[in-house]
Amino acid sequence: MPHAPGRITRTPVAPAWHTIVFLALMLGASVFSAVAGHIPAIVALREIRALRYGVGFVGEWLYLAFIWYGIRLRGVTLAELIGGRWSTVGDVLRDAGRAIAFLIVSWIILAVGRIILGATTMNQSMVQLIPRTPGEVLLFVGVAVTAGVCEEIMCRGYVMRQFHAWTGSATVALIAQGVIFGGAHGYQGPSQMVLLSIFGCLFGWLAQRQQSLRPGIIAHVLQDVAFGVIGFLLVGRNIRRA
Repeated sequence: MPHAPGRITRTPVAPAWHTIVFLALMLGASVFSAVAGHIPAIVALREIRALRYGVGFVGEWLYLAFIWYGIRLRGVTLAELIGGRWSTVGDVLRDAGRAIAFLIVSWIILAVGRIILGATTMNQSMVQLIPRTPGEVLLFVGVAVTAGVCEEIMCRGYVMRQFHAWTGSATVALIAQGVIFGGAHGYQGPSQMVLLSIFGCLFGWLAQRQQSLRPGIIAHVLQDVAFGVIGFLLVGRNIRRA
């Protein structure tokens, strides 16, 4: 039987070297993205949103492919990391309901976090990501779905399972993957990284409680798609017209 994400297991899902390389790649890319914001040539390239979306899309799937390679070395499947598949439409609807309820509670918690940290709802790096045209919206939705699937498997599946196996503590694993998730978003700045770490911990709690990544994947996709679509309607179109 597949092991659910929230169940303690002493068996790592991949070799230690593989996890070290994965974390080095992910956090290294985060540092580069933060530094790149001060390099004029790269800042100019970021304004080409189709290119930026394409890089993000390819990068996420390459990360996931690397994880797939690592877990295969231990005989683990992606289905095991996710916590099984949907069997009926009712299963999908239940997970969707859980995802929506989770997002509502999470938004409230994050709103309080923003007040405490004095963080803005949307900083300049986030504004740059917002689509400006209907075509860019379609591309963004593709990237949002990709991020929802890949990042939940990477952080709440792979990383959390690894730290759970290494430490034997569900709490340590939950916090570790949340901090890593926030740390992987260096381009958004310190305040947003802290908020994303909290968000990552909330996603980790959901995965452990449901013993499945499925509700979290739905919630993550809805969160990112909403950011792009609502951002386009409220901000992106106006920036383009200006």
